[in-house]
Amino acid sequence: MSPPVDRFAAWITESGLTRSEAAKRLGCHPSYPGLILRGQRRPGRDVALAIERVTRRSSGGVIRVEEWAHTPSMPAASTAGE
Repeated sequence: MSPPVDRFAAWITESGLTRSEAAKRLGCHPSYPGLILRGQRRPGRDVALAIERVTRRSSGGVIRVEEWAHTPSMPAASTAGE
């Protein structure tokens, strides 16, 4: 299975959303999806739960909260970004 960040990028693309629109669906700051996609931030629990919820019907499969914990190269989220 591909890394969660790759599947998150695919979900945004296949949904036809801009990063700002994705942020609205996730309930986070408009810049936060870009930080996740660039590997600069790992989503915090609230955003990870939102990603899990919105990707349930994705052709790439659901991205579960636990998967983000296994991305050690990504810095942990700060609550300011969510």
